[in-house]
Amino acid sequence: PVNPNSPLAALVDPNTGIADIHLTGSTAGLPVVFHPLMPAQDDTNLWTFDGVLPPRLLKTRYGEPVLFRHYNALPIDEATNAGFGLHTITTHEHNGHNAGESDGSPLAFFFPGQFYDYHWPQILARHDSVNTDATDPRAAMPCEPGEVVTISLPGNNPPSTWTHQTKVCPASGTVNIPGDYRETMSTHWFHDHMLDYTAQNVYKGNAAMYNIYSAIDRGHENFNCHYADPANNVNLCLPSGTALSWGNRDYDVNLVIADKAWGQDPNQPGQLWFNIFNTDGFLGDRVLVNWLYKPYFEVRARRYRFRILNGSVSRFFKLTIIDEAGNRVPFHLIANDGNIMEHAIPFPNAQSQDLPTQAIAERYDIIVDFSGFNEGDKLYLVNLLPHKDGTGPEKQPVLLADLLNGTYQPDAIDPVTGARLGDPAVGKILEFRVKAYSGTDTSMDPTAYEPGGLQMIPLPGFTGAELAGAKHRTFSFGPGNPGATDSAPWVIATDGGQGLSMNGSRLSAAPDIGGVEVWHIENAGGGPWDHPVHVHFEEGQILKRDGLDPPIWEQWARKDVFRVGRGPDTSRTVTVAYRFSEFSGTYVEHCHNTQHEDHAMMLRWDIENPGTLLPIPAPIPAWNGVTYVPTNPLGTYKIGDIAAKAQFEADFPELVTPEDTDGDGFADNVDNCRLLPNPDQRDTDGDGFGNLCDADLNGDNIVNFGDFNLFRQAWLSADPDADFNGDGSVNFGDFNVLRTFWLQPPGPGAL
Repeated sequence: PVNPNSPLAALVDPNTGIADIHLTGSTAGLPVVFHPLMPAQDDTNLWTFDGVLPPRLLKTRYGEPVLFRHYNALPIDEATNAGFGLHTITTHEHNGHNAGESDGSPLAFFFPGQFYDYHWPQILARHDSVNTDATDPRAAMPCEPGEVVTISLPGNNPPSTWTHQTKVCPASGTVNIPGDYRETMSTHWFHDHMLDYTAQNVYKGNAAMYNIYSAIDRGHENFNCHYADPANNVNLCLPSGTALSWGNRDYDVNLVIADKAWGQDPNQPGQLWFNIFNTDGFLGDRVLVNWLYKPYFEVRARRYRFRILNGSVSRFFKLTIIDEAGNRVPFHLIANDGNIMEHAIPFPNAQSQDLPTQAIAERYDIIVDFSGFNEGDKLYLVNLLPHKDGTGPEKQPVLLADLLNGTYQPDAIDPVTGARLGDPAVGKILEFRVKAYSGTDTSMDPTAYEPGGLQMIPLPGFTGAELAGAKHRTFSFGPGNPGATDSAPWVIATDGGQGLSMNGSRLSAAPDIGGVEVWHIENAGGGPWDHPVHVHFEEGQILKRDGLDPPIWEQWARKDVFRVGRGPDTSRTVTVAYRFSEFSGTYVEHCHNTQHEDHAMMLRWDIENPGTLLPIPAPIPAWNGVTYVPTNPLGTYKIGDIAAKAQFEADFPELVTPEDTDGDGFADNVDNCRLLPNPDQRDTDGDGFGNLCDADLNGDNIVNFGDFNLFRQAWLSADPDADFNGDGSVNFGDFNVLRTFWLQPPGPGAL
């Protein structure tokens, strides 16, 4: 039924009284209505892209760069905003592997009437150091056979020289690209990141989802499927469809979940509302899914992929799926923060019956199998995590049984005080209506990829040698830090220093390109706050939570948002390993409770080339252009937290003990023949490679006829360089070494 005063009233069928709101094409120009019984939203409440809400999904693929030109067409009068939001904007592609100038820094905002060009290269990380010749079929762009594409390859001196190659897409439907396939990402989003106004601008609608397709996550569920031939096929065949060569979305659905509030003005009822004075964290009391209140979604009786984004300002969710009888419906988590995991994690499991707590900006991709249900059955996506205020969720979720039997009443109000006793955001937020399916579901069965089974995308991992040599940093979030005040509680202390508010000209950390670091992120003082900490640009791998191994849904994942605090599935501290690469430039780290972020819980960090002495200056945008001011680094911005490193190595020696692959007593980080045991470490020519793995006598980095001629001249002599096995004579034992390394480089030597 539709409110007769609603703009949807014109769509009502006079025979049934029901609105037919099945629309096709663009929603541009249509009034925005969150529910058929609600009024249309005033234009000043909502800021979106191209006049469309929800904003259009952006679909791209690896290997095909994107130029994202963002025009600022917001009102020049900053008061034309319905009381919240600012008309200056900057767009962050979360968590894109992009150069600093295209990261959407909160310092790089622009004004109405201006535009900003963001260059999103759609490259795999470490494209200039791993698989540079693009020979790994797992690192590839999807394409239509016969399509002509252009890819970039690093030259002899990357990243300053590059070559461009035009390729015709072969029958395999992929074109190889450089980079590390283990860094493949899938589910992203982009949103406003305006300094001090991110919460308000995103709440108004300045955010959209962004799917990245690859050879591994092709968006085609019946083309060279990995499960059919794991040794040769790379396409995981996740639920999607088959009509397009790549990027099908028939059974691949993006869900943006966010809480909203509407005002009580009787002259303008039901209008989107925001409290700009709440600095602890703003909570809406109603949950929208893709900007609709209490929507339903028709699904066929087969497998679906749902890409779930928490797009709230301050609210955390804990989601589960139930049938009409209240039974939990099983599903699998396959991606965490846009990164396809090494293994699919089944839910319920021994560690959690429901999805783990999902903080603001976290993305969880799940596969749900509806094939066991009949046409007409209904299922529900349910939130079980209540809040009392915006500082963080309750320590425990609501028991599903208590919600279903009425023991917990989300809308309960104290009859005496009028205070809320429950949280209206707890309960059913989306209904699934099952329809019959007559086709054949060829998408991957996630049970085959559970731990102990097939791998989806293996973690890059970190060696003991890398962690032993890693620089450490400590970032402490919250009012528990020294220097925090009642008027400025949301501070960050770096490496044991004072708690500081955001200052774009202050540099807190500067990792080197190519470096490995361990970051300790903590909730200061263990206070009653929760902080979803987002680190731009790089994904990290969680090593420990409060000194313990991470849960299974993080053990097999890379992430860019890290929950610290007191809530469920959260810890006071989280220890994360990073590997930095490619781009130098300025990035930020901040709390993604965006009310905390907007009240200065953010810091700047840069990636620098080794040996850099002068940090990048900080921009100061204005209507008439940009000026720059010098950057002032903290005292530890290069050395990090030395005490934290010592404590980590003392607490977890098993993580920092370098591997000894060949078992010769020399760790890989010092072994001059890593793969062949040579306890004497003989290196008579001093080139860093032990004699046992160095038949390259002429030093041209390959064993060929030049080396054979030198070896022949040394035959039966005591030439130390040609005596590869160290028995005192150049003989057949040494010839076997030369033959083993024929047309190969020497080594490998120490890491």
